[in-house]
Amino acid sequence: MSDFSTPNKECIRRYYNKPIIRRLKEVYNCNIIYYGLPSPDAEDIAEWIEYISSVVAFQCRDYGNVSDPDQPTDEVDKLIEKLNSWEASGQIDNYIVYDGYMEEVLFKGYDNSASGSIDYTHDNHVTLFNLDFCNSITSPQEYITKEGDRISKYKLELIDKILEYQSKVSHQSDKFVLFLTVQASYNGADLHDYIEVNKKSLCKYNSFHRKKHFVLKHFIEDCLYNKIKAYNYIPQFMPTVFYKGIKDVDMMHFAVMCIRPLDSKKQGGIFVYNQLINDITNTLPLMPNPESEADKLINYLDIIEGMVHPNKNFMETFCQSRNVNTYWND
Repeated sequence: MSDFSTPNKECIRRYYNKPIIRRLKEVYNCNIIYYGLPSPDAEDIAEWIEYISSVVAFQCRDYGNVSDPDQPTDEVDKLIEKLNSWEASGQIDNYIVYDGYMEEVLFKGYDNSASGSIDYTHDNHVTLFNLDFCNSITSPQEYITKEGDRISKYKLELIDKILEYQSKVSHQSDKFVLFLTVQASYNGADLHDYIEVNKKSLCKYNSFHRKKHFVLKHFIEDCLYNKIKAYNYIPQFMPTVFYKGIKDVDMMHFAVMCIRPLDSKKQGGIFVYNQLINDITNTLPLMPNPESEADKLINYLDIIEGMVHPNKNFMETFCQSRNVNTYWND
């Protein structure tokens, strides 16, 4: 097991993420283009490789520090070597690795490759986004422009930028899944402003001993829901997963299935969002349980009044949802 993985993480990849990817590939005939932050060992791609055709990866040289041309390229080279071996063996069709943080590459429009920067392009509809961040949703990523200016960009700005690019290449009935992993960190001006505005809807968490985790979950789900809708996709949220990451850091993992619906699916001239935001935020999380032979995903152990446990067979719930029956089953 590498420095970037844990038994909990492996459990989530295999028993939570993989069934979603499998359904996209086998039921909806999606060409799986992976887009994300795989780490130099690419454990996520290795776990899902039987479904993946193409890879778009981002790899910084020295995590935690602003990109600098003098930094060694070992981590980038290691990932390229891994992907090159999979391409050579026919396990994937092609790949590209951008040298740098995802935020800097998308907002600058090019990467930091030593042999000459690679321009960022988003020409194809991506079917699998794996935004596996090591820090919090409110942590900024700094980068330096060619002019020497130091710029900060936040995760929510990045997600908005990704959806903007995606919307320009999507066609009706195109589908994708967005995986998002972040630390359960409570800092950040955006979050504090959100709490101030939404005190009434968040007060149900006040007496709960893990209040901050559930306020953060609520905030992220609400932000994702509205950003996805803003680009004319219909989102269907899977249950959020809470787990312990490396060094026992509290982590959150989100999964959203998205479709750009056919105009013929409009009801009264509009698209109806059958999964409401309250349905999402009022659902308790799942947790990985790697030690068990039978129950690899279990319900959250505590109860909050007004919140409900999800069906652990989350794919069954997805298949039976009104959004899927209305928009996915052409």
